[in-house]
Amino acid sequence: MPEKFRLVMLGPLGVGKSALTVKYLTQKYITDYDPYIDGKYSKLDIVGHEPVLARVWDTYAHPGSYTELEKYIKWSDAMIVVYSTTSKESFEAAQTYLKHIHVHFRNKGLETQPIMLVGNKRDLDRYREVDFYEGQEMADRFHCLFQESSARGNVNAVYSVFHNTIKQIQQERAFSRAEPSSAMTIEPISSTGSLPKSLSRRSKATSKSTGTSPKPLKKSSSTFKIFNKGFRLFT
Repeated sequence: MPEKFRLVMLGPLGVGKSALTVKYLTQKYITDYDPYIDGKYSKLDIVGHEPVLARVWDTYAHPGSYTELEKYIKWSDAMIVVYSTTSKESFEAAQTYLKHIHVHFRNKGLETQPIMLVGNKRDLDRYREVDFYEGQEMADRFHCLFQESSARGNVNAVYSVFHNTIKQIQQERAFSRAEPSSAMTIEPISSTGSLPKSLSRRSKATSKSTGTSPKPLKKSSSTFKIFNKGFRLFT
């Protein structure tokens, strides 16, 4: 059986969470779908020359989204927080998601899960409102992986979002198997929203941009299941 990895897509409406998800599952770009439906999907994939089963929960944003974070966190192995590079408002919403996630783990006295921060819609550079360095700075502050991507663009850039997130989970699991668990000292979050480094084992090296596209995948027996969203797919 391939190892299972559960990823939750988080972010405000309209940033392209579903478009990224379906591009990863099918290599196709979608423009027409119901943004108000949660969907869970499965894909057999190859990451680091190993077979994996990726489970992706594509959530939708609504007024109670932040209160449901515990449900998403409990289910997931990692979170992918998405904003649009064309919307400063969505960037600020992504920061709010990150703050709520880390407060949750701080209050539970637990170490954070891997988090990938994604600036989507980089193909719409003429409408850009959020610079690359702003996304990188926020990722560094919250100890996240970071990259910009585009569901409309090359599929390898989308693969790298999911593959790099899965690789981070693999590293965390390998670390956990190698090291005995130990008590953590939880420090308060500063007034600026910055996080204490003790909340994460990840070094600054892991928070550098992973925006380089991986080599195209070799053809394999990858499969996927789409359950309930009724996407319209475009080649």
